[in-house]
Amino acid sequence: MPLIESLFNADRRIERPIESVITYGRATDAALRSEISEYYVTKHIDEALRLLLDAMQRAQQGGGSEIGIWVAGYYGSGKSSFSKYLGLALDGERKIGDEPFRKLFTARLENPATVALLNGVARNFNPHVLMVDLGSDQLAGKAGQRVSDILYNKVLQSLGYPSERKLAAFQMRLEQDGKLEEFLAKVRAAKNKEWASFMDVTMEAMPLASRLAHQIYPLDFPTDTALSAMKSDVQLTVEEQAREMIDLARRKSGRDNILFIQI
Repeated sequence: MPLIESLFNADRRIERPIESVITYGRATDAALRSEISEYYVTKHIDEALRLLLDAMQRAQQGGGSEIGIWVAGYYGSGKSSFSKYLGLALDGERKIGDEPFRKLFTARLENPATVALLNGVARNFNPHVLMVDLGSDQLAGKAGQRVSDILYNKVLQSLGYPSERKLAAFQMRLEQDGKLEEFLAKVRAAKNKEWASFMDVTMEAMPLASRLAHQIYPLDFPTDTALSAMKSDVQLTVEEQAREMIDLARRKSGRDNILFIQI
């Protein structure tokens, strides 16, 4: 009798690790290539994909500015993988090596009509895609926070801003005033490393940012500690958070359409 191993595809080792849960954070080229190569698009998934893409297309053609879609299903039914691969496929800049992720995704689709619909929506919509895993933060002891606050903070981080609200607001001001490059150069001179490498380490980032704020804006920050001592108790409304996230994403990406995908 043949060994069980001989019955499996030779390109897919049976000893390979298999992820029990698909997450947005697992996004290296090797991991994505492995995941998408084994993604099986059932008839039901194809139908659901076409329904979703049809809704997006109708919103575009009708001049609608917003559309929200809720992907529902039992645990393990494939919600995360479905939304993850769709988001990556709609992101025109996402590649694995030299290949667009969309090409690898459409290779898993057997229905030519679905492939054409996906390509058309991606081309006409051309969104900047923000994929946010809210579940991991809520499980990490942040369940007491408003969902809108967690989403807001995660989006700021994905767009390259510090997680600390005062530092993020200061960076936004630098960008708006055309002084960000000056700030980044001063950071490199002071720390011999890039701002992005430690901007979320508040105990290290805040004293330096406060000192540089005094140098760049001496009237607004009259001392080296003025920024760090400044109160940040302003609570944005959900509507203000949404507007700021969209405006920042548009400014950062240069695209009008923003697609939020979250689990």
